Amino acid sequence: MKILQLIHKSLLDYNLFIAICTVSFFHFCSQIFEISYPLELYLFGFFSTLATYNLFRYYNDFKQFVVGNQSVRFWIVITSLLIALICFLFFEIDLKLAFCCLGFLTFFYKFDLIWKIHLRKVPFLKLPIIVLVWVISGCIFSLLNPALKISNNQVWIFIVIQSLYFAAISIPFDVLGLIEDNIVTIPSKIGVKRAFLFSKILMAFAIGIAFFFAHNSFFQLPFLLFGGITLIFIQLCESLKNKHLQFYLLDGSILLQTIIFLLYSF
Repeated sequence: MKILQLIHKSLLDYNLFIAICTVSFFHFCSQIFEISYPLELYLFGFFSTLATYNLFRYYNDFKQFVVGNQSVRFWIVITSLLIALICFLFFEIDLKLAFCCLGFLTFFYKFDLIWKIHLRKVPFLKLPIIVLVWVISGCIFSLLNPALKISNNQVWIFIVIQSLYFAAISIPFDVLGLIEDNIVTIPSKIGVKRAFLFSKILMAFAIGIAFFFAHNSFFQLPFLLFGGITLIFIQLCESLKNKHLQFYLLDGSILLQTIIFLLYSF
């Protein structure tokens, strides 16, 4: 039992699970775009996610982070940032610039770093930032790679579908954060029930676009199955009271997407 509790704490409390999901999403994108991702990119995705989620979910400002320098979480953040930085140094300049832009946008949203800019006070900004960072992080290496063979039309269709998907699974997280987050989000504005309905509509749109416009059967058919399962996950999260189980379902859908596509490729 203690071993299971330790595993659970590592996966959720220390955000190891979402870091694994990041690696799986990177691999999923590499399979769709038929571009091989280097090891340093996978390591960068894993450790940057580990650092970001541990920093953002448990610290309100840098002062609180520095004061808590004796905690395990503090050293997870520091170690992860150092490893991510080492991996970052191996990137080409255009990839470095892309990740710098995503990183600054992410940090500026959480912390008022310069001129006391309060991005968190901008209504509904949280959702598009989350979607942008996730989707672009997974796709940017392929988009910058001259060996990319997929048409621009299909690339944009993939980006739109994944954006709708990440938006759909992010809204239930906003519901979970209604008490903790003092910001304007979709659930805080239209209510929990309508927010879940909106989440399902976004996922349904993603499935519809995949069905009608994604001409690549390697992407289209597995996504229809995955989209249906994700709709079930969202419905379960609406009725479930266990916060940890909701995290496993929603974050786990990222991992599930990769698994379904890998099984379909055999």
